[in-house]
Amino acid sequence: MCGGHIEFPDHALGTTVACPHCAKTTRLKPSDLPLIESPAEEKLLAALPAASTEEDHPFRRPVIKLAFFALVLVLVLVAMIVAVNHFSKLATQRAIQHPQTAPPPVTNTSPVR
Repeated sequence: MCGGHIEFPDHALGTTVACPHCAKTTRLKPSDLPLIESPAEEKLLAALPAASTEEDHPFRRPVIKLAFFALVLVLVLVAMIVAVNHFSKLATQRAIQHPQTAPPPVTNTSPVR
């Protein structure tokens, strides 16, 4: 991308690496090789699939972020459900251990007219 020369072994052809000059992602391609020695090698190089880059997948990062936040949301909801169940059981146990007495019934002592 920056135009700097990158030397690499033949087996690395077609891989994507960080440029040692500018640190941008770059695909090692035939123009980076000093010399193609045979037509067979040229056919092999032409048959290599294009490497995927960040530019090829513009929605990759937002999808990963969305999945992360969805996972966090699910974990928070599960934690809330567990907490509600725990405190509900705790309140039930305390009610059994310390029953409250009912207040005396209210009687109407005024005469009926």
